[in-house]
Amino acid sequence: AEDACRAAEAGLTHARKEALMREEELLAGARKEKDAGEKLGGAVRDAESRVEAARAAAAAGEEERREERARLEGRVREEEARRRTAEEKAAAAEGRASETETR
Repeated sequence: AEDACRAAEAGLTHARKEALMREEELLAGARKEKDAGEKLGGAVRDAESRVEAARAAAAAGEEERREERARLEGRVREEEARRRTAEEKAAAAEGRASETETR
């Protein structure tokens, strides 16, 4: 009976060791999966940051284009005003020249 008891205890000890080894393997696998998940999460956050940076750059570029367009439109208005002024002066001078000829 003692031999059977010792054999049963040895079997139980062996089963406990196997269960602990299996638990350690499962924990190691879970750690690997967690690490992989964290790396993937980091990659996703990096990609999101790059997308946000690209959007910000695009918005800044759009703002620069709007400002440049406004500057150019201002120049066009100035040139048109100068042209009208020059045309008005030319017409006035032409009118004075016609009056002088008529006299």
